[in-house]
Amino acid sequence: GDGGSSSNVQLPRLLTLEEAIPLLPHRALLLVATIMTTQAKIRVAQGFPEMAQERAELIMRYLRSERFQRRIDQNSCTSRSNHILANDWSLAMARAQVVLGQSYASSNRPDWAMKCFQEALMIQRYILGDDHVHVADTVHRIADLHTSQGLLGQAVACYQEALRVYQKKRIMAVDVFVVTDEIEETDDYNLAQTLSADVATILASLGWIYLLQHDFENAVKTTHEALDLTVQSLGPSHRNVASLQYQLGWIQWWDSYSVPENSNNRPSRTALSQWKKVLIQQERVLLSTSTATAIAGSSAYGGDSHRNLQNPGATTTTFLRHHTDIAKTLHAMGLAYQAAGRNDRARTVFHAADGIYIDNTNRMNAVMR
Repeated sequence: GDGGSSSNVQLPRLLTLEEAIPLLPHRALLLVATIMTTQAKIRVAQGFPEMAQERAELIMRYLRSERFQRRIDQNSCTSRSNHILANDWSLAMARAQVVLGQSYASSNRPDWAMKCFQEALMIQRYILGDDHVHVADTVHRIADLHTSQGLLGQAVACYQEALRVYQKKRIMAVDVFVVTDEIEETDDYNLAQTLSADVATILASLGWIYLLQHDFENAVKTTHEALDLTVQSLGPSHRNVASLQYQLGWIQWWDSYSVPENSNNRPSRTALSQWKKVLIQQERVLLSTSTATAIAGSSAYGGDSHRNLQNPGATTTTFLRHHTDIAKTLHAMGLAYQAAGRNDRARTVFHAADGIYIDNTNRMNAVMR
């Protein structure tokens, strides 16, 4: 045909997602719901809860609509397939509820977050049973929410429930794969590593709560257990290793102060030594990521050189996370210097930490614009 005539052909407008959803078969819609829920989880992790909330509410709105309900009740479905579809629909709703709860928690709306988590948990318990990992995940999030509200007793109970499930599933996964000279990364092996990391996360949270309750013996015990599991499952260079070492510094600080015969300087010296090690570890983590491409040096680190952290062209969220880790450690070191009477050094370190926080705020504002 005439090659020139094709320039006059107009392609039909592509449907938006909102327009396409009502036209999808029910299985395709459930797949879209899964994809959108995953996208929303990523948005929460990136620090954009409003975008996550919009996605979760969109899919929940349609899953609750009469049109989709009629699809579940279609006569063309057999009783068994209809039951499976209904369960899949309910679990898709629960996943969206969890993400919506996470977005509310990130937006400082704990009451709304708790409502979403509890509604999701009710569905998950009914369909999956109490010993399912997804149930434990939701209970874990409820525990985190209790902790953020200062409800430590309720948080401990939820952490322990989730911990029981994670540990049970971890043992089952470990028993499945066979460890040889060269460990094959099977699905069971990867599941065991993931569950080990989940167990470590809960132990770390319990360690903080025991510290707040001045139960230093259990704080040290659970934090060391978390540290060992984290090294085992994520490797010695992971940022969580440095975070747990940072936590141990605080335990050492308050535990030392709880002993009357200790001098005023000893707790600060012990913690300061720990936090200097943490800072070295955090710098190594930062250097090992693609987010830091230039580091030059400051006396604020308690050493001989000042580190000027830059992030040209790197992933902002990942960089800010590591960057803030260093600021937290610098701030803790400043308190230790101050307690030891080294006020000049304390002011220098506080100034460096504040500079990082201000820089992070400016970067995030730039991203939001």
